[in-house]
Amino acid sequence: MGTEMNGLYRELMLPAVPAEETVYVLGHINPDSDAAGAAIGYAILLQGLGLQARAALPGPVNAETRFACASLGLEEPGVIDSVAHLPVVLVDHSSCSQAVLDLDEARLIGVIDHHGIGDVNTSEPVFIRSARTGAASTLVWLCWVESGIAIPQAAASALLMGILSDTRNLTMNVTQADRQAVRALMDTLGMQDRARQELYAGMRKALTDYEGMSDADIFHLDYKEYEAGEIRFGVGVVRASGTPACRTVAKRMRRYMEEAIHSLDVDMLFLMVNNITADGMEMILTAVGKGADEALTLSFGPEVNGMIELSENLSRKSTFVPKLRAVLEHFPEIR
Repeated sequence: MGTEMNGLYRELMLPAVPAEETVYVLGHINPDSDAAGAAIGYAILLQGLGLQARAALPGPVNAETRFACASLGLEEPGVIDSVAHLPVVLVDHSSCSQAVLDLDEARLIGVIDHHGIGDVNTSEPVFIRSARTGAASTLVWLCWVESGIAIPQAAASALLMGILSDTRNLTMNVTQADRQAVRALMDTLGMQDRARQELYAGMRKALTDYEGMSDADIFHLDYKEYEAGEIRFGVGVVRASGTPACRTVAKRMRRYMEEAIHSLDVDMLFLMVNNITADGMEMILTAVGKGADEALTLSFGPEVNGMIELSENLSRKSTFVPKLRAVLEHFPEIR
């Protein structure tokens, strides 16, 4: 039954990819640990199904991913800036604004994403796995389960890294599937809860390591662009430890945003500063661009000195962008 399932799953996933052709499993721009982990984990699965596959990212990994890869003995995905005429599987994204620039010239053969379905398109049926999980890496784990292939340690390590990062160690946007995946992956790795906590603590600390980085580097480290009606907007996420540090980095990033918005192809810029050492204030929000402050206050409450301080930690994917988009789609009628 296992061999039969492997053949069936390969046919459903990649029906027209010759065995000698390399499939690129591609994460999004400004890649985070989930994009990297999902890419590594899915590329290894395709290899197990008899295909040549390679995990790739449109840019270098961030400090968190670098720490986790080093800790888990993983090779970082390679950087690729062109996928023209290449077979591509997208993981952790399905929007052109978050993909490598020439994606429209690639041969799209699959999408695995836990966000809303984006604007990528293809004239042929492709393998798509989309669900409301906390991490794209969880969806890749489900693909492993369905394939009937025993997951090797490298893939398990990569997927664990991705899930821990995107769910904040199973504390945000977490589903039962995420929890089951983490337990199964830890069992594969022979990892105890204490080791998982230590791994995540190191990952979280690495997220705030901005030494030697410019303001632009910091802002664009975790930056994504979206559309709402005719308005195009960008959202950056930055982390800091403690309320004073969050306020300092928020002011610093706002100054950068005021300069950068003129060179970016967006109407508004928004910033979320996450306090990784919660001490009463867990997040700061700020915005620049015509109407951006007003849209932010309509979505999340009044500002003080151009900033909103919250006692809760918002998710960009499931809370911040949907609430902001609901306002912007009716902007400026509701102003």
